[in-house]
Amino acid sequence: METTLADMCFTYINPNTSNWLPEPPGSVTYYSNEGSALAALVVERMTKMPYDQYVLKNIFKPLNIDITKMGVHLADFENQEDLVRHYTYASNASYLPVWKQLLPQFNLTSLSTTFPTWIEFPFFSIIGYPAGLWRMSARSLSIFLRMIMSQGSTIVTRQSIAAMRTIVGGGRIPYHQKKPSKNAKELLQEPHFGLCWYWETTSKGVRYMGHSGTLLGMKHLILINEKNTVGVIVLTNGDNRQTIYLSRENLGTITNIHTSLFQCFESNANKSISFRRDGRLLGYFYTVMCVCLALLINK
Repeated sequence: METTLADMCFTYINPNTSNWLPEPPGSVTYYSNEGSALAALVVERMTKMPYDQYVLKNIFKPLNIDITKMGVHLADFENQEDLVRHYTYASNASYLPVWKQLLPQFNLTSLSTTFPTWIEFPFFSIIGYPAGLWRMSARSLSIFLRMIMSQGSTIVTRQSIAAMRTIVGGGRIPYHQKKPSKNAKELLQEPHFGLCWYWETTSKGVRYMGHSGTLLGMKHLILINEKNTVGVIVLTNGDNRQTIYLSRENLGTITNIHTSLFQCFESNANKSISFRRDGRLLGYFYTVMCVCLALLINK
């Protein structure tokens, strides 16, 4: 029997489980994938449509995004060779059996019998996909980002965009701090949450609104500057959750890409620009998209 989005939500969001934070409601903030999935389930129940079909019909298609080249399930793609594969770094031979033990359902292989090398993850899907497994290109994602930066459209009202950007609790509710990540290098101050989007402040006091995502073999980050004139998308296909130097280097490189593009394009944000760059750094593949909106659009 296939597990549904509702099954997943009610398994996690259950008063008899240990999945809740040890804090009373309203006393701390923390990002929740289950919360995003639950919001998607509400959409399904209200519209009587699967969430992915609702989003395709009511968001991506009206934005003129090519819906034939995006999707949630592998069956959504005629040619899976168009999809970027995902990897994790193995510095020595001990990594492969560890990953195989963690993921026995995956047929994991290394790209080389000589270490260090890369371990390839097969394509996979997750039941809680509304929280972070929608496959699309950086260019398609940039169209959606431009809509957010343009303060909405016929799809989303200006009031809804404002609600997304508004910090819950006025910034007075503290962040639930777990153990600091050993890989954290770029945005060290506590985030402040809006609706799905959140605000980060760098050690230099520069504020950005955005969203990040991490799954097996991937790390992505979208940021918009505080003036709402420049947005940067960085998509990578390398796992960086390991506490090794390469994970820190990868996160540092993602941060440097964002910082460099913001510095470059913020002074030219009076022009509408779309910039795309693909490259390979440190063994990872990066797809970068920089979006600059005319200031008049935001008035």
